[in-house]
This record gives sequence, C-alpha cells and structure tokens, in this order.
Amino acid sequence: MISQKQEFEEALVDEERRCQPFLDELLQEDEKLRLFALKNQGQFRNASLKHACISRCKNSAEWKAWSKLKGMKAEDAQIEYIKLLNYLMQKYNIGRWI
Repeated sequence: MISQKQEFEEALVDEERRCQPFLDELLQEDEKLRLFALKNQGQFRNASLKHACISRCKNSAEWKAWSKLKGMKAEDAQIEYIKLLNYLMQKYNIGRWI
C-alpha cells in the first residue's frame, strides 16, 4: 500500500511532467494560487523567505496564498493538494491519474 507522502510526491511529479502545460493555460488565477499554496505547505510547511526561494515564489499573490495556510499540517495540505489536483484535472478534462 502506498503511503500518503508517496502519493503526494507522485502527484508533484505528475503535475510537473504531464499536467503543468494544461494547468497553466486552463486554471483560473485563484485555482493556481490554491494549488501553489497547498503544494508548498505540503512540502515546506509554513511560508518563510528561505522556502520562498526554493519554491520559486514569483509574486506577492503566491506568497499571500501560501501564508494563509500558516499552521496547517503538512499532511493535511498534501491530502488537500491531491484532492484539488484531481478535481481540477476532472473539471478541465485533463484526465484522471491517481
């Protein structure tokens, strides 16, 4: 049985390799920000300047979205990230992958 952390890591790889071109074009700005924030909270936990550089935080909107998740457990963010990514892929007919 696959662990939740492994599932999250697989989702990150899959988003990067297969989904990113579609997601960049199709997603609304609020969807992009939520996905970004959950991904970073799941990887790095609370927003910090050190992690902003690592995560390629490009603008203040991304920083604010991530900062709003302060205190959320990484495990909870990982679960929400996977759910949101699946939802968005279905919504925009990108295909199911998990």
